[in-house]
Amino acid sequence: MDRSWMYKFRGSKEYENGLDKLLDIAFEKESVNGKIVCPCKKCKLGDWVDRVTAKDHLTYHGFLNGYARWFVHGEASSSTRPTYDLGDNFDNGNDMQGILHDGICFGRVENYSDDNDGDGIPGDEEPNNDAKCFYELLKNAEKELYPGCKKYSQLSAIIRLFHIKCLNRVSNKGFTDLLEFIKDAFPVGETFPKSYYEAKKMIRGLGLSYNKIHACPNDCMLYRKEYENDTECHVCKTSRYLEDKDSDAVGEALSKKKKKVPAKVLRHFPLIPRLQRLFMSSKTAYFMRWHKEGRTEDGYMRHPADSPAWKTFDFRNRDFAEETRNIRLGLTSDGFNPFRSLNVHYSTWPVVLIPYNLPPWMCMKQEYFFLSLLIPGPTMPGNNLDVYLEPLIEELKLLWEVGVNTYDASMNRNFNMRVALLWTISDFPALANLSGWSTKGEFACPSCHKDTCSRWLRYSGKHCYMGHRRFLASDHPFRKDKRSFNGFEEHDKAPSQLSRDMVLRELDGHTHTFGKLNNDNRKLPYNWKKRSIFFELPYWKGNILRLDKSKDHAKARDDLQEMGIRPELHPIVDESGKRYYPPPCFLMNRAEKEIFCGVLKQIKVPDGYSSNISKCISKKPPKIFGLKSHDNHILMQQLFPLALRRVLTKQVRAPLIDLCNFFRGLCSKVLHARELIQLERRIALTLCHLERIFPPSFFDIMVHLPIHLATEARLAGPVQYRWMYPVERYLSTLKAYVRNRSRPEGSIAEGYLAEECVVFCARYLDDVETRSNRATRNHDGNIDTRVELPMFVNPGRHLRGVNIVNWDVDTMKRAHQYVLFNCEIVQPFLSEHREMIRNQNPRLRIRDIERIHNETFASWFANQVQNMDFVNERGISDELRSLAQGPNFIGKRYKRFIINGIRFHVKEIEQRRKTQNSGVVVIAKTTSYSSANDRNPVIGDVTYYGVLKEIVELEYFLSRKVVLFKCDWVGQGRMQRQDENGFTLVDLSRPMNTGEPFILASQAQQVFYAEDPIDKGWHVVIKTAPRDCFDMDRREEIYVEDYLLSETCTGDISDDNEEIRWVREGVLQFVHPLFLVWFERQLLIFLKMVKTRGGKSIRQSTRKSTACDSAQASHERAHNDTQVLTQQSAHVTQSSIEPNIGISGGRKKRKARGPTLMPKVWGQTEETRKRISFNKFGQPNDKEHMSTFAHFLGTLARNGKYAPLNVLRWDKVPEKPNKEQMLQIVKDKFEIPLGCEDYILQSIGKKWRNLKTTLKAKYFDSKLSLDENLRNVPNRVNESHWNDLVKHWLSKEGIEASKKNKESRSHQPYTHHTGQRGFSIIREMEHEKLGHEPTLLHMFMTCYSKKDGTPANALVGEKIEQMKMLHASGASSDNGNDAYYKVIGNGKYGRVNLYGLGVKAADVNGTVPSRKASHHAALQLQARNEELQKELNELRSIVRENRMQGNPSDSSNALTPNNHVQASTSVTQSPIEAGMDVVLLSITNPSEKVALGKVCSVDPSTEVGDEELGPNWCEVTIQVPIV
Repeated sequence: MDRSWMYKFRGSKEYENGLDKLLDIAFEKESVNGKIVCPCKKCKLGDWVDRVTAKDHLTYHGFLNGYARWFVHGEASSSTRPTYDLGDNFDNGNDMQGILHDGICFGRVENYSDDNDGDGIPGDEEPNNDAKCFYELLKNAEKELYPGCKKYSQLSAIIRLFHIKCLNRVSNKGFTDLLEFIKDAFPVGETFPKSYYEAKKMIRGLGLSYNKIHACPNDCMLYRKEYENDTECHVCKTSRYLEDKDSDAVGEALSKKKKKVPAKVLRHFPLIPRLQRLFMSSKTAYFMRWHKEGRTEDGYMRHPADSPAWKTFDFRNRDFAEETRNIRLGLTSDGFNPFRSLNVHYSTWPVVLIPYNLPPWMCMKQEYFFLSLLIPGPTMPGNNLDVYLEPLIEELKLLWEVGVNTYDASMNRNFNMRVALLWTISDFPALANLSGWSTKGEFACPSCHKDTCSRWLRYSGKHCYMGHRRFLASDHPFRKDKRSFNGFEEHDKAPSQLSRDMVLRELDGHTHTFGKLNNDNRKLPYNWKKRSIFFELPYWKGNILRLDKSKDHAKARDDLQEMGIRPELHPIVDESGKRYYPPPCFLMNRAEKEIFCGVLKQIKVPDGYSSNISKCISKKPPKIFGLKSHDNHILMQQLFPLALRRVLTKQVRAPLIDLCNFFRGLCSKVLHARELIQLERRIALTLCHLERIFPPSFFDIMVHLPIHLATEARLAGPVQYRWMYPVERYLSTLKAYVRNRSRPEGSIAEGYLAEECVVFCARYLDDVETRSNRATRNHDGNIDTRVELPMFVNPGRHLRGVNIVNWDVDTMKRAHQYVLFNCEIVQPFLSEHREMIRNQNPRLRIRDIERIHNETFASWFANQVQNMDFVNERGISDELRSLAQGPNFIGKRYKRFIINGIRFHVKEIEQRRKTQNSGVVVIAKTTSYSSANDRNPVIGDVTYYGVLKEIVELEYFLSRKVVLFKCDWVGQGRMQRQDENGFTLVDLSRPMNTGEPFILASQAQQVFYAEDPIDKGWHVVIKTAPRDCFDMDRREEIYVEDYLLSETCTGDISDDNEEIRWVREGVLQFVHPLFLVWFERQLLIFLKMVKTRGGKSIRQSTRKSTACDSAQASHERAHNDTQVLTQQSAHVTQSSIEPNIGISGGRKKRKARGPTLMPKVWGQTEETRKRISFNKFGQPNDKEHMSTFAHFLGTLARNGKYAPLNVLRWDKVPEKPNKEQMLQIVKDKFEIPLGCEDYILQSIGKKWRNLKTTLKAKYFDSKLSLDENLRNVPNRVNESHWNDLVKHWLSKEGIEASKKNKESRSHQPYTHHTGQRGFSIIREMEHEKLGHEPTLLHMFMTCYSKKDGTPANALVGEKIEQMKMLHASGASSDNGNDAYYKVIGNGKYGRVNLYGLGVKAADVNGTVPSRKASHHAALQLQARNEELQKELNELRSIVRENRMQGNPSDSSNALTPNNHVQASTSVTQSPIEAGMDVVLLSITNPSEKVALGKVCSVDPSTEVGDEELGPNWCEVTIQVPIV
């Protein structure tokens, strides 16, 4: 459209005609009630006028300078921005014109006239400050960075540098130093600023500002409006300014010239321009309408716009809801310490606003958090927070009642923007400051209000909040259960929800004066502290949502006694006044604590799932420490149920697991009202079960609040938009802005403005990674859009490391077959081939047809496509032809791959990682046959769990690729089960032998596994979902569990009224220390009896557990764990014994036979293991099993898990756990006498050193480069170990060590011919042959001679002749040893030659060293055990005779094998019956009380320790010992 008339004389005919045409278009397209927005210099697009007035204004005043495109008056344009001529000299991909237009909107630039063009008319007025700022930025956008620079202007370069500063947290000083360096390095004529301050001034115009408002230091008032010029507070009369310390006359004169310093300053960041910028920016304007135009509406709640609270607000305020661009906000506030020193008491309170119009992936990001107020410290405002909220409330009232005119860049028009506040977000203590309801005391619950059920605990000194039976159904049996709860029946109904209208009625007529020094306010009803300032908002009262150490101790038991409930847990006082406390049912013993912490310590979670929580877990001593808020979130929802599986009783465990499941379901990203109603009922029942278990002191207000959370989510939608996690992270960001510790609030304000400016500009930087456009950690990468076949689209990307491999025929066949069977375009061919086989073989079973189909389809399909291509049928595409021909034999193998937003790793690289990314789950269509003759198989979905072993990429012709995962799978059946808690468990030690190990990478979903602490080999399955995934698809049915972030178990809590056992039997707590001494002594007696019985199993009677039973159970469980580990070893595969990393190209040719694996030995159990005999030197001399034993030690030496090759010396291999584990494995597979551990470790070490020597000789070449040697990884060797070895061999230290070893070997010219027997076996054989100990001369001749008796070489023959001559001449003693020593010499380091490994001179000379002492002691102990066995048999016969005679006096004080005290308590006068409480007396001193107990059985036939009780004995359980 021609605009030249705009610059003509306004009285000319051309101007008048052009103006009439413009007005015609404007009134035709953009008029409202016959009026348009006037674009003259006076109205500045702010007033609505009729046609006549508009023509007069434009004729008299002229057009608004800069209004070159009439986008407000009907001109259609793809761009809504005025065109500012920035030249065509800069091509850097950055939208500087967009930044200038959207950052400084046309409403602020009132007098723009480009006088340099020659076409414009100079303005009539001087530019205002905004216009001057705009001109300066425009000038900088046109200025070259340095002479001849075509890529960056001065403005674009400074914006980029500022972006780098903020993104990487560069300090101001560091930024200045960087600018100084750049100015010095760039050519002459560069235009960089000199410092951070100058750079900041240059781009200040793109940002927004804030206002400083002085406040009373006692939080009484703000100095604004009518109090703006006051110098003291009108409430407390405190001075507005800090006192001047200068008191003399000179000081007073100087102080008058100084600027007074305010005592307290509130920083207010105006909300209106920040909200307007969301619409004025072309990058965000469209998303502000997403809540209406882009949201999925199917009854599920994914966003606050889906919630009843949002919809109810729209219904009550229909005029507001009609404009979809009106904004809904959430307000949050919390205090934080701006200093990193925790010992500094300082609290700064920011007030942040969150716009909910944005979609879920933008809504809770920090870029869209608006800091509105910054309330200064050092003390928190507390109840006076309303004083500081006044400026914000006034803005919100203006935005609700009037609104502001705002330009929408996405729709090219203005609209009246209005804003509403939906709710507040805070933690529970801050809720009191925002809402005015105190969160302490009798009525602490803001939802229950005056109906809060609380009770004061006199001894604990606090309130407890119980009464959750009110929320159950009126006919629920818990309501009448007095014994399990507080001693009363419950007939009250659940409290009704408190509305804001009810709040106003309660607070009607009450006023409140703010200020810390003001104590004259009247007491308000209930827990009210004030009337919240939010009620000044007209719509606030109509909102339906109001968001505004050990517990078991001595005093808690006293509270139970005072309440008259749970007498079993009351303190027990003996005659001496000592108090004993029975252990509660929820108390863990030490073994359970170690299991609990052990599960959390060992668990590995996927990448990005959580932080490394294992760092916060200690197993010994068992404790949890140092958790962050998100760590608690993960533990509560995901990991605690796993840790609780194997501890506590089911009555205690089930409600705790259900509480975790409740929070996990509540925190789902997708919710439905019906599911939330179920959660409401579920949490009420769960809390009632907890009331039956835990003492009242446990139930503080935080335990009570979950009863209202499901109701709140049902009203307001998903909790992710209202919880404090993102807010707390934002507070950490604000804390990082503090540069000046003396002015923390000022630093935060300036840092926020700089960050706000950079975030805005970053949206327009297209060629650089910013917070707005950078990819997520696990992004899939770019999808190849050139392909036509979906199979070849290949989303995903690999990470680091690619191995080029040659596929074997079987692997390629299976992988290609899976690709064909899962390609949609091939499905018609599959049906055709299956039908052809059926027609050719009509009598075959379906199972056989499928087998033939699987085996022959690939070749048939290739021929079929080739024939069709020949006759030109169906229009065969190139990609289908490529698919039919099959993949190349050369492909790629990866170890890391990202797809569907999930990171996968192969299993072999996770040994040293803290994360687990190898778990895979897939749901497959599976055909199931009931028998071999089944002609009606069932087709259904079957869930398979697997462990990722390989990631392979098949390459077809035309460079088309397919990525597949090869896994070890576990299917349904014996390898998969559910436990009583609802957890899914799989046995990963026994994978399926399936013919289809492959799946497409795009089909894989991720799980991770947690090993069961009791059942070795079994793992609990935990399903996960991508972290940044938002399910926006329409759903027809309700499967809320599918949307959970992570799913651990589906077990439900029991709804029965089973009696609770409050006392935990078998756990010791609160007992006198002397009792532990007595108990330990009796336990040693018991364990000795068990040991002398040869380890036979003890039959368990049907009695209750005791403390000693618990210890015995822990001992047996540890024994069973060892057995399970032994059984697992029978299933150890080659890859688990010796890790197989894969074969790289260029490797030297190896023998066909690999190293010995000894699978039979690994499969041996305790019953089938072989006994190895050792000689007096601690060396094995077992001729029958010696070879097997030596080979097995070799498998351990080659196992990188136990004997890592990257350790330079054997003595540096860790004693714990490596060497201890190897010793334990050897003892599990062979019966080894004591004292032989040194030889075993020395033998493994020798084989370990030989392995390194062999690897170096075969796979290492010092002439090759480092990279070439690194690529030549030997098979079955860990890649990282090999890398460390190669680097060491090529290092200076490694080369010197190699030279030293070669020199040492040169001094050993003799080569023995003993084979695998060794010197110790040869010595034993020669001893039997000669009848006496062979001499060293004889051993040398035997070991260093060939089979025919000739010496091994000439040197050996020469030495033998010299020794014979010395021996024959009498120059040496008759035994032949001296001749050997004179010719050969003594052994090194005190060793003796020709005796074998580990023998020293002290051993041969007759003195037994300390390391052999245990071996000799074992022989003595064996003889002593035989004597003790005889004594034990005699004692048993005596006890049996005494029982038959009815004389218990000879039984002593020892426990029976079942750890039950014999009831010599016949001193009681009444007959003993089962269930009777009795006092146990000492056998040796009948007047001494031993313990209080309960009779379990008086039946003479009851067996205790394989013996019947008899007529004079009874079985008693110890309840309370008495010392």
